[in-house]
Amino acid sequence: MKPRKIILLSSCALLLIICILQGISKTKDTVKTFEFSETPDAISIQKPDGEIKLVLENGEWFVGEKKYPTLQSTVDSIIDDIKSVRALDKVGKANSQNMLDRYELNDGQKIVVTASLNGKVLRTIHIGKTSSTGGQTYVMFDDNQDVYLSAGNLKNTFAETIETIRSKIVYSVPKESVSKVTLKYPNQPVWTVSRSGQGTEISWAISGYDVELDSAKALDWFNSVATLATPVWCYDDVQDIPGDKELDFVLESEGKTITLEITKVPAMIEGGADIYYGKCSETPYLFEIASYTVPKFLKKVEDISK
Repeated sequence: MKPRKIILLSSCALLLIICILQGISKTKDTVKTFEFSETPDAISIQKPDGEIKLVLENGEWFVGEKKYPTLQSTVDSIIDDIKSVRALDKVGKANSQNMLDRYELNDGQKIVVTASLNGKVLRTIHIGKTSSTGGQTYVMFDDNQDVYLSAGNLKNTFAETIETIRSKIVYSVPKESVSKVTLKYPNQPVWTVSRSGQGTEISWAISGYDVELDSAKALDWFNSVATLATPVWCYDDVQDIPGDKELDFVLESEGKTITLEITKVPAMIEGGADIYYGKCSETPYLFEIASYTVPKFLKKVEDISK
């Protein structure tokens, strides 16, 4: 190869490297991460259809005016998304109503997320429309009018409702702590199974029936009823469910007594599914019980006997 051609090719390669480096440098210059290190104790998510408030009290998060217990993993995710937002580029300044409307950052369309600690605002994020690809979002931070294109669809990220943030746990106790379970079926004998001892020294007893218990089946049953979650909470103003009572279930754990009343609403149409509702001493709210969960409560003596 001629020396002149070698020099030309080398120059082209050098120019290509310079362009790549400049491109990388420019990208780094436009990317900015808005973050803070403190952990908030209050969060507000203001949407066009209303506001959702979360508060931290005695180490536990609650949501809504009635302060429902929350699903901790959901709250953790919300906090992480507030504490660090990656802005890919600054696209303009919302210094007019037309600009606010263009990016859907006006009062009628935007979502405003505010995180506070001890009454001091740590961060406010104004969330506007998503990009045409759906993978970025137009946002503003705090009281600044600069509009940024952020990574991720923050509209979806903060589209939470009280129902999605609220914990679905009705009650939960350690499995090994369940010491006694009593079943009261309508118009049937009441029977109780109790457990004493620990580890390999567990002993079982039953009252109400003269049968020999299968220890493995009894243990599996006690483990299964240690926790109850609901797929759907009823509206707060619902106090009674029109249906047939299936069972009064009583669980004792570490000196605590938990009562559960299960009611069945028969299917409205032939071939439809029955719906089960619960009323529990651990919550003032009625709730639905998943059909696959009901059998662990509606036990028969023969299910756990030899």
